[in-house]
Amino acid sequence: MISILQTDINAFSLVIYLSAISLSISSLEWLWLSKKFKNNNFYGWNVREVGSPFYGNTFVSNILGKLFKYPNVLLFFILQLSASISILVSIFYQFDIFLECLLIAISLIVLSLRNSDGTMGSDQITKIVFVVGVIAYGFNTQNIYQISLYFITSLLFVAYLTSGWIRILQPTWRNGKDLMVVLRQHTYGNKTAWKLGKKHPKLIGFVSLLILIFECFIPITLILPIEWVFFYLFLGVLFHFMNAVILGLNTFFWSFIALYPALIWVCLTT
Repeated sequence: MISILQTDINAFSLVIYLSAISLSISSLEWLWLSKKFKNNNFYGWNVREVGSPFYGNTFVSNILGKLFKYPNVLLFFILQLSASISILVSIFYQFDIFLECLLIAISLIVLSLRNSDGTMGSDQITKIVFVVGVIAYGFNTQNIYQISLYFITSLLFVAYLTSGWIRILQPTWRNGKDLMVVLRQHTYGNKTAWKLGKKHPKLIGFVSLLILIFECFIPITLILPIEWVFFYLFLGVLFHFMNAVILGLNTFFWSFIALYPALIWVCLTT
């Protein structure tokens, strides 16, 4: 495993493969909720159009309407799913995946005009990764792969550090009260976990603080022995897995784990 991740192209390809899994899950979830994209529903274009930066521009709105109205919008998710599956198939048949990355990147960028307020951090990360994939596979040089891996590692650091330091400065996050608020929410909450936290407030406070410390000190991996880097990232895998199980953040697991091979490569080669 370590020998594979020491090669820049292998490490970068693993980032893309894991991101393809994330996008496959996301696309399937959107297709499962396809009826929500009908007019007058939550994701209906006549509802979302009001928040579009081009709202009021008749010419652009007409073009976007043809793209984003139901059922046309579902073609974007079908395209993303098909391209993601093709990328995963390439693991076994070793064919070029530049076109797949290009199609995914374009579709994600275009869709961001429609659902600018309906996506999460994991969606943004996946979009950035595939844009980087277009650049890396397009130039197809060792230097570009290496620059891409450094960039993706920086992306991981920014995501964790921003989340960690913004919250660790707030006492209500350090003592677990804000985590309890999240667990009580209808969308991402978990009634069982909330009841457990209500019964054991010190436990929920400890878990909340542990998560914040993990996020805030992610740069320490750059100076740790590689064995400890793997252990640190194992904690990250566990953290995102629990997010998926408890909060239902399925794509968060794969989109963040997808960045780990880049960090491992940086640690192995610097």
